[in-house]
Amino acid sequence: MAKQAKQRAASGGQTPLTAEQLAPLVEANHGAVYAYFRARGVSPTEAEDLVQETFLRFCQARDRFEKDRNARAFLLGIAKNLLRERARRVRRRGEVSWTDICLEVESRAAPCPLEQQELTDRLQKCLEQLTPAARDALRWHYREQEPLQRIGQRLQRTVGAVKLLMYRARKTLKKCLALEGEGQAE
Repeated sequence: MAKQAKQRAASGGQTPLTAEQLAPLVEANHGAVYAYFRARGVSPTEAEDLVQETFLRFCQARDRFEKDRNARAFLLGIAKNLLRERARRVRRRGEVSWTDICLEVESRAAPCPLEQQELTDRLQKCLEQLTPAARDALRWHYREQEPLQRIGQRLQRTVGAVKLLMYRARKTLKKCLALEGEGQAE
């Protein structure tokens, strides 16, 4: 009895979910949450960590979850918030991450497929403004998951030079997307 009271106190006064209660939710939604993070440029290892954090936060916030709501939508909302927190931490270090760019595009995204296509076209236009080396480095790193050392070998550059190239490319993309968005608003 005392052990259960301690568990309830540790979980904010709620009775903790049992493995049997959580397993179907994890099984049904793990892939979607993982894909959400991977589609936004998060490495496989970090994506797994963020997926675990997403389900942990779900357990902590389940009192705000209404049973008749879509659990996947609720989980993806938690995932989006985790991604924003991660992006803030990266920004505090003075970096621009691929995640920032994805969140920028997503924040401008509308449910209309035509507007989504417009955003995709805008991103493609911004990518075309990068040097071929910068485009290749981003593609190899984010799409093909190549390590920086291998990218450096392919571009005949040091790892530090590749990091700088990618940092500048991400910064340029973010700026381009912001300018393109302002141009659309006028």
